[in-house]
Amino acid sequence: MSVTWDYLTASGHPRVWAALDDLGEIVSIWEAEDPADPEFPDEPPFEPEEGLVLVQVEAPDEKLLGAVAERLERAPMPQGFTRSIYAADPPPRAVRAMFARQLQERGLEEPPDIREALSIADRDRRYWYLQLYMRQASRLLHDHRASTLVPLYREMCRVDRRTGRLVLR
Repeated sequence: MSVTWDYLTASGHPRVWAALDDLGEIVSIWEAEDPADPEFPDEPPFEPEEGLVLVQVEAPDEKLLGAVAERLERAPMPQGFTRSIYAADPPPRAVRAMFARQLQERGLEEPPDIREALSIADRDRRYWYLQLYMRQASRLLHDHRASTLVPLYREMCRVDRRTGRLVLR
């Protein structure tokens, strides 16, 4: 079961935490644009179940961005978006427009290409851009309205238990 909500604080300190099994499969995941507790930003938002390990998930890399881009090129427009303002756009352009809207709401500049976010020196700012983009890609690829990357990460990735790096399936 997933529970999502969207509130905008625009602090720009995103966090993604995942409870993983022995193989690095995501059993549960939490993501937000802010730490659960701003006074203790690197403490996890929940305790893992017995037998699971809880890790802070690193931002997606160029390989994952490329895999998502390939999927978007091949994806049909999902049923849930056929009545949206993005209905006439091909999926890559729709995701780009949804991403631009998220950036605008947060007062962030739109990069010419999402891969340019990988070169942002500030870790939190880089992660924020990538998180916002992956949320929009997940919305389209998994046909959901909520602004979350959880379905996409669960389907496409495992997580390295030692490093927190996303690993493509």
